[in-house]
Amino acid sequence: WREWIRKNPDKEKEVNEARAILLGQDAGKMPEPFPRLKKEVLWNRIQDSIEGLEKDEQPDIPKEEEAKKVIPLHGRYAGVTHTTYRRKRSRYPAAAVVSIVLVASLIAFYFHKAVPPVIEQNPSLITKANPRGQKSRVYLPDGTKVTLNSNSEISYLEDFSGSIREVNLKGEAFFEVTRDVNKPFIVRSDDIATKVLGTSFNIQCDRNMEIKVSLVTGKVEVLSGDDNGTIEHLIPGEQLSFHRETGAVSKRRFDPSEVLAWKEGIIIFKDATRKEVFDRLSAWYGVDFMFENDPPNGKDWEYSARYQQISLEQVLKGMSYSKNFSYSIEGSRVFISYHEP
Repeated sequence: WREWIRKNPDKEKEVNEARAILLGQDAGKMPEPFPRLKKEVLWNRIQDSIEGLEKDEQPDIPKEEEAKKVIPLHGRYAGVTHTTYRRKRSRYPAAAVVSIVLVASLIAFYFHKAVPPVIEQNPSLITKANPRGQKSRVYLPDGTKVTLNSNSEISYLEDFSGSIREVNLKGEAFFEVTRDVNKPFIVRSDDIATKVLGTSFNIQCDRNMEIKVSLVTGKVEVLSGDDNGTIEHLIPGEQLSFHRETGAVSKRRFDPSEVLAWKEGIIIFKDATRKEVFDRLSAWYGVDFMFENDPPNGKDWEYSARYQQISLEQVLKGMSYSKNFSYSIEGSRVFISYHEP
């Protein structure tokens, strides 16, 4: 039709009117059946109407040229040429509109039947994982930015084509979610789901017994893992802790400088147990600790410290003095030996 208008610019107004009528009637959804014979009869009536208008508007056309002016509907005749003549403005705009609508209806019906249905492809699941000792930045399909901690993994659909934007998390990550009121953003982390529209928050879902959701900006709704009920709503500065084994839920204020320190390459220990300390160092630096003996007093110890952008050897050097052990680093293994008092 664009090509036809280009060659018949004086008919553009009628074509636009016909298009408006066609769209208003939703003519592309013609009822079935529409048999071939009926289509041919309708086409002949349209052609007769067009020829009648043209005879009133233009001089006689040689018969050998007359046969060239019909543009067939079916693809197998696509090579047939046609000739266009310069005409005066039609004195029968209503008839022209009706003719165009009928032709457009036939074309719409033909393409509605001829084009095969689109087979929806299942979008691919993308997984991003960090080994121990490595952090990364991940950008999701909607522009959401994720800072993924070491020994952590997220997975998501490549195009977020559904009614929600869903991410599965193992480990720890900080999310800066692109706002979209029509598509909630949901992070699933084992037994809970965190639902937001646009906000920033941290989720810690590692091997510890507690899953922690810490909200920095915006508002989140924490749901049970099967989405059957809301556990809590959080406002900025609040942290929810969910105990995996008991299902207990607690909510408190948190210090963003501590919870988000890992993003800046800072390790903070605050009254941390021996197991917590070495587990975090193992994930942070990508090493395994081998203990040759236990602390001589038989008791666990607590440790508080802050380290920023320093090597494992520097961390262990300071810690060994206060906790009375020696160490040796052999590749990805670290041997710890406690001294007698």
